[in-house]
Amino acid sequence: LMYIEDIQTNDSLIWDIDIDNCNHLFSCGKSGFVEMWNLDILSYANSSSNHIIFIDNLNQLCVKDLLNDKKSFSLAIPYLIYSISISSHHLLIMLKSNLLVYLYNFEDKVESINDLYIKMFEIPGNYLNAKSDISDRHVFVGIGNKLKVYSMNGILKTTFSFYSNILSLSKTEAVSDGCIIGCENGQIFFVIIEQPEPVILYKH
Repeated sequence: LMYIEDIQTNDSLIWDIDIDNCNHLFSCGKSGFVEMWNLDILSYANSSSNHIIFIDNLNQLCVKDLLNDKKSFSLAIPYLIYSISISSHHLLIMLKSNLLVYLYNFEDKVESINDLYIKMFEIPGNYLNAKSDISDRHVFVGIGNKLKVYSMNGILKTTFSFYSNILSLSKTEAVSDGCIIGCENGQIFFVIIEQPEPVILYKH
């Protein structure tokens, strides 16, 4: 079981509840009325190289090797997962108030989940409306109009500021290590970690 959120009903006493296959929650109260809510159950998928990661439950995800069909294990987190990102060796899990970074591998000797997922570090914060991605060298976090870049030991390496809030964020390893930033005002930037200023690719 895990806590998601409070739901207010019109009844002081609820007799029964049920959830159907379409993620609808039904409740029947003392007054005899039946109420229905739509549950927004998050479902994300992400891939890198020959690996794919997907959320198969509210707080459970799975990494699979598509080419070699090697054994994989699910990883359960005791909180609601907001987004996931993957690189060739690292896994980033974004929660409401934390970022979790794991190292994963698909060696033949892997026999348990403890061998597959090794937690490296976490970055506490408020990530309710944040964007994030991960490469094998950096963690990228976009909050408001700022992009924060962390090294693989969890230390803040640099920060970039934009004129508008960040709408999308996607890593790229085309030149050194960096990411593509899309802003609410329609501008698109190419951020290279080793350069002091982002390069504008498009604007209205």
